[in-house]
Amino acid sequence: KSGRSKAENIRFLKKEFKEDYRGFQVKGEKITAHYAVDGIRLARGKSVNYASETMLIPWAEAEARIRELIVLGKFMPEAPGS
Repeated sequence: KSGRSKAENIRFLKKEFKEDYRGFQVKGEKITAHYAVDGIRLARGKSVNYASETMLIPWAEAEARIRELIVLGKFMPEAPGS
């Protein structure tokens, strides 16, 4: 357990990610993430702003999922061979 409250963790995530965009590739598909005040907005392709469909993950949901992965020992596990 981190010792921090849910509200403290949410504040940390907002501060850590700030207002930013990042791109990822998942199973060969480009995904863009926009980190903003309301949460993490995801879209297929190179842009969240021009995407026809986006998905919003509010910070409270992101915090809960990260906490769950930490408890399960699955958050950022070591890469094979490290």
